[in-house]
Formats: sequence, C-alpha cells, structure tokens
Amino acid sequence: MKLNYEPKFEVSDGVYRLSKERQKLNDYQRMLELQMVHKSPTVSLETIALIKKEALSILKKSEKMKEVTGLDAVVLEDIQSNAQKALAQNEYLFNCKGNVKFTKFLSTMYGNGAYAEVLKAVQERETSLAIHKYFELMHKINNNQIDEEILLNSDKLKEAKKALLGIVESYKKQIERFFGGIAHSFSAEDYDVYISPYDFSFWEEGSRMMSIQTDLIPGTKTKTGRQEKYHFTKSLGLVIAIHEAGHVLQDSISKICIPSVSYRVESSNPTFHGMTNEGVSLICEDFAIPWLVRNRRALGLEDEIALAKVFVKAYLPTRICDLAYELIDIKEREDHINDKMPEKFKTEAGKEMTRITGLPLFVKDFHFFSNTSLLETLWFANYFFGHRRISNIANKAKKEFGISMGNEKQSAILLQGLMTGIWTSHSAKEKFLLEHFLPQAVRDGVL
Repeated sequence: MKLNYEPKFEVSDGVYRLSKERQKLNDYQRMLELQMVHKSPTVSLETIALIKKEALSILKKSEKMKEVTGLDAVVLEDIQSNAQKALAQNEYLFNCKGNVKFTKFLSTMYGNGAYAEVLKAVQERETSLAIHKYFELMHKINNNQIDEEILLNSDKLKEAKKALLGIVESYKKQIERFFGGIAHSFSAEDYDVYISPYDFSFWEEGSRMMSIQTDLIPGTKTKTGRQEKYHFTKSLGLVIAIHEAGHVLQDSISKICIPSVSYRVESSNPTFHGMTNEGVSLICEDFAIPWLVRNRRALGLEDEIALAKVFVKAYLPTRICDLAYELIDIKEREDHINDKMPEKFKTEAGKEMTRITGLPLFVKDFHFFSNTSLLETLWFANYFFGHRRISNIANKAKKEFGISMGNEKQSAILLQGLMTGIWTSHSAKEKFLLEHFLPQAVRDGVL
C-alpha cells in the first residue's frame, strides 16, 4: 500500500545557507578519499588545508547561531558534527604536532567508548552463536557450490549463467514490492542490475547501476545420467539488493523531504556519512525479514527463510574479529611506533585478540588477518557502529510511538523516517526522527 506521504521539513535561511556551505567541505573530503584509495595512493596538502579551513569557518559561523531552536537546532547540530569530525581527522592523521590518541579519535567519529565497544562485541556469546548458525546452514551449500569463475566464464555452463542473470534481474521487481509502502519509491525501469565483478555489492549513483556479488547467489549442480539440474539460493542476494536500494532511497527521499540534510553525489563520503547511511541500509535488511516471511511462497523462498534470517544476524559477527584486530593493530602502532620493529604491531595485536577471545590461534597464525588501510578499516567500522546506532534509534521509535513491525503501514512510515536525511550525527538523526518526523506523521494521521 503506497502512502504518498512526503512531508517537507524546512529550516531558516541562515541554517540552510550553512548547510550548503558544508557541501564544499564534503566535496573536499570526497576528493581526499579518492586520493587515498587511488591505485597510486597519495594525499594533497592543499586538499587537507581546504578541509580544515572550511571546517573552522563552519564552526565559527555556527557559534553565532546558538539561540536557534526546533528543527534548526537539530540540523545545526549535524552541521557542527560534520565539521568536528573533519577537524578530528585532520588532527589525528595530518598534524605532526597533534597528540590525539586513536581511541579518542574513534570516540569523536562513532561515539564515546567506541574502541572498547568493538572489543566487547567480540566477546559476546551472541556473536559466536550467530557465526556458528550461519556456517551450519551454509556448509551444505558450500560443499556443492559451483565455482563462481567457472560459472561465469565456462561455455559449458551457459544455461546456469542465464538462470543466474534471470534471478538478478528478478530482484528489481521484488525490491519495488518491498519498498512499495514508502512514498518515494522507484521503478524497476529506473536502473539496471548486474553481477558484481568483485567480492562485494555496490550501487553507482551516476550510472544508476546496482551490482550484486555472486557468492551471495550460490549455485549447485546435480547430475543424473546425462541430465543436469542447477539450483540457486536467491534470498541472500535479494537481502543485499534491498540493502543497496536503501542507499538509493535515502538519497532521493532526503532531497525531497529535507533538502538541508541531503547531498549531491560529489559531496557524500563514507568517512562522515557512512555510519548513518550504512546503518539505515542494514536496518532495511532487518525490516526485509518479516516481509520475506510473509511473502515466502510468492517469492519461492519457503526453504530459504531460516538461512536469510541467520544471514542478516551473522553479517556483522562474521567480520567483527577482523575489525577488532585492525583497530587493535592501529592502536599498537601508536603505542610502539618508536620500537623500529613493525612486526611487533601485529604481534601485540595478536596477543590482545588472544586475551579477549581466549584463542591462541591469533598469536600462532601471524597472517590470520590481512591488514587493510586505516581508511578502509574506518569505512567498515561504519557498518558495525551504524547498525548499532540506527537499531537503537528504531527501537526507541517503536516503543515511544507503539510501532509494530507486523503492521506494514507503521513499519513503512518508520523506515521512511529513518531514510529521511543523510545525517552525519546519529544524535541529530535520533532527534529528527523522534521529535519531528514521527510526531508530524501522527499529526497528519498516517501513524
């Protein structure tokens, strides 16, 4: 049921102008990130200086707006958070005279106690159970899975590849159905879906292309005499397609409903926006499960619901040890930077992981984890912290407004509220949802 509900949230001219000024800051940040992940990584001192200049200018101007209230105050908080994160990044990564510790930097980016929060998550029994249950279901598929490279490139498997492409294309209509209750949805004709050439899925805004990784649509082959049959697991790829579509809708809904907290492609960047962006798209996965259960027969997923449920719960737990190790490794570099023995960073990180988990594996297998760049580590941290922060906001909203996930209209309104605004601060996002969007929905009689 489509609600056609598109409330408009406007701020004063002064706050709106400042919100547009920060686009320049985020343009420079996007440029900096492209420099750092370029095939020949580099960094421009000019870009760094411009980021700092814009951030300081924004904070100076925002100080003169202390008296603003209501939505103005919420958006201003988000603008200030954006600038503060830019300065924290500058101080930690690009200032030789800076003395900011890694743990403090993480707290600025993700909230107080962020470093300890990751280490605690490694120790939680729910993490271990989720990993076990996922691989318990997946190992039966993996043992009979057709190799992805052979599937995509072998002439002998043309029919199997055709079937795989058909499944990927079918996701478009299913995405349209899932998001059908949201006012500003999008048509299957608006974009194309492809098989990702990488081991991750992604959305490209400029070209309107969604790519889904093949390992989440595992195929198996059975052979009886000369007859061959192929079977593909469809639910995992569909969940990820819904995740990617969530990014698309966050962007389009925000531009319509709250222009002061929306961005053009050139301004959006994972470092500042990734936590709330990924958090909302991960929440889309959570919201997708009850929908899959209700529509399992129509979708042909009767035998896959258990796997889909476990997959959504296990995604972050299966990667939390890697994230924890990388954060510990970065902290150890800071603590032992004068030892002149880079190997010690890994050794100490392995010791700490062993202390946390009780598993000597992490000391004995020096190469168990593959190091990633600090920027990429922070980008994945967005998923961990984003899901936790946005889940907390969603749970508060359900409790305060009596929202039931079994009620499609109510859950659609909540999801639309979570998708309204490309926020930098999860605190500002929470205030907007609980103090502005949902109360407005109640007044308008849609909740």
